[in-house]
Order: sequence, then structure tokens, then C-alpha cells
Amino acid sequence: GFCGGFISYANPQDMFYSIKQLIFNVTPSSISYQLIFAIYCSIGFLGSYFLLNKSFMLNLQTSILGAVIFCLNGFFLIRFFYGHLGFIDFNLLPLFIFLIVQSTKFKTKKNISYLLISSLLITSLIYSGSSSILPYFLSSAFLIIFLYYDFFKLNFKIFTNLFISIGIGLLIGWSKIYLFLKVLMNNPRELVTGSFESIYDFIIFFFNSL
Repeated sequence: GFCGGFISYANPQDMFYSIKQLIFNVTPSSISYQLIFAIYCSIGFLGSYFLLNKSFMLNLQTSILGAVIFCLNGFFLIRFFYGHLGFIDFNLLPLFIFLIVQSTKFKTKKNISYLLISSLLITSLIYSGSSSILPYFLSSAFLIIFLYYDFFKLNFKIFTNLFISIGIGLLIGWSKIYLFLKVLMNNPRELVTGSFESIYDFIIFFFNSL
């Protein structure tokens, strides 16, 4: 859709269909920011705690310390206080990894439920204006899951579940992804690269930029 000449739904940074936007719709802005901060801090803390304590089998004190460090990490705090709400979804990472790990421990409907919830977290990033951090989110998840796989000498089922979860999440968010790609194809961006007339100009520019 278009809003005053600006693309809305196809904009990967638009968060209209998200929990964050819903909070802004029902509460004043000052309270909304406080609620969003509390919610994402809590998710980051609980996700980190469960991942460290239940999955990596660390003791209570170490798990709590690691959870506090992660949920109040500098990236989250700086981005939040600058108002870059599209970046704070990175705090969902520990919970996502925990759900993937848990999905390998059951052969019942619990397995499917963990996978579905984890895939909804991927969809949440797409609809919350967090598409720009999705590659970093997924690469970090893959790296941590690989470390978990290597440490506990597991089979490849955990990677299968990871890719299934990512696939379901992308499939649910495909309408937004498709429109974004369509708009990008119909409106190509021309990138103008800088140039220097000589090596001397480049050297001067380099040292002036330090």
C-alpha cells in the first residue's frame, strides 16, 4: 500500500503489522516505549537464561549472569534509545535458538509446536521492520547451534529443524518479501560511486577522513 507517496507494506522497515505497532495503537507513546523496552528485555533475559541453563546445562548463577549481560547489551540499549525499534528484535535470538534445540528433544506434538513458535519469531522480524538484521540474526543462530551441535556431539536433526523453521517463517512472511522484491525490481536504485583523479587525491581524502 501507499501512504502519502511512501511505500508502506512493501517497505522492509515498516512495522505496521507488529506487536510494537499494536502497543503504540493502544497506549500513549511514552508508555509504549516503556512497555516495549520491558517486553524485549524480558524476552532477551528469559531466552538467554533457558538457553544457557536448559540447553547448555550451565549452573544457575552463570545462566543468570549471561542472561543479564545479553538482555542489556549495548547494541540493544543504544538502538532502543535512538528510537531504532527495527533493531531491537535481535533480543529474540536466544529464545529462537532455545526453541530449535528443544524441538530436537521430543518426538511428539511438542516438536511441531516448538518449530512453529520459532518460525513465528522469524515472521515477527519480517513484519516488525527488522528485515535488515535478519541475515545477522540467522547467521548468529547458525553459529551458536553449530557450537551446540559440536559440543554435545549431536546428529544433524538440529540443522534440519533450523532450516524447516526458517522456511516456515519466510513462507508466512512471503507476501511482504514478494512485494518488497517487486518494488525493488520496478524501481532500481542507481548507486553513484566516488572517484579520484589521482592517487594523491585518494591519499589526501583518506587522511582527511581519519
